[in-house]
Amino acid sequence: MSKLKNIAKNLTLLAILLVVGASYAFAQENTSGEPYINSKQMYQVPMGDFGNTFEWELYDGTTTHDLCTVSWADTSRSNPNAIAVITFQDATFNPEQNWTLIYSEYDNTDNCVAKRSLPITTKANSFYLSMPDDAKVCNPMSGSVFTNVDVIDVDDTISIPFDVYINKATDFRVTSWTFTGNVDVSAGYVVVDPVVALGAYRSGTTNRGYSWSIAVDLSNNFKLTVSLTLAQIAAQKTEGYTADTLTLYADIFGSPVDDVDVTLTISAGEASSGENYTKTTLDNDSGKKVFTEELFGIPNTSIISVAQN
Repeated sequence: MSKLKNIAKNLTLLAILLVVGASYAFAQENTSGEPYINSKQMYQVPMGDFGNTFEWELYDGTTTHDLCTVSWADTSRSNPNAIAVITFQDATFNPEQNWTLIYSEYDNTDNCVAKRSLPITTKANSFYLSMPDDAKVCNPMSGSVFTNVDVIDVDDTISIPFDVYINKATDFRVTSWTFTGNVDVSAGYVVVDPVVALGAYRSGTTNRGYSWSIAVDLSNNFKLTVSLTLAQIAAQKTEGYTADTLTLYADIFGSPVDDVDVTLTISAGEASSGENYTKTTLDNDSGKKVFTEELFGIPNTSIISVAQN
């Protein structure tokens, strides 16, 4: 009986902590009590006895999911806690669904059980990355002055800028966000080896002053990560925002007299958030993920001839 009382005592403490957390949750979005679709959230309980058996279940009024067996949840223990990590995948969950998370702990001696429940309401995911509309512009060499001995139709390297936007709810307090990207060009041009092409542009800051950095491989692919400092994270409590922009560059090599299409494709957008632990949220896929800039070649003008007298 004393063991069961100890379990109940710890679970009562958990309930108090959850109530405190709930009052704080009103000031932000994507909390454990109101998780975004495609977010990953963690729940834990200080166990009455670390050797006891436990279960986690999620119930919607009709169906009960055993979180120890489904593919979209993981359960574990880390002294003194029982832990459940749930991915609220869009294949299973919809916005504004009401769920009950149930934790059960069984006394291994007499099989008595203590239970606690937590209400969860899933919410629409406001986070996505996007790029601007496709563009048609002149080659950056347009307007350059060539001397009277230079040949215009000579392969050269030019830098192409790309803008990527983050879009989110004001009170979704992001601590970092990432995406993967690939740069491609049409025939006649090549993307310079990305280790070189992005070498001078592997870091920078967003319009809001958040630092970003790039890791690249040798197949024109890269991963970009935007990171906030502790001070910037704290500032979001009073300085919420809904959008930010970063500009990255890639070098391509070819003749300025040739037309070329340059395309950036981004994918795997993900935002991290949370103060006590890191939760991740996937891009909701509503933004434009492919940007193409069509560069028009410049005239292949010859040198100026001097007429004989």
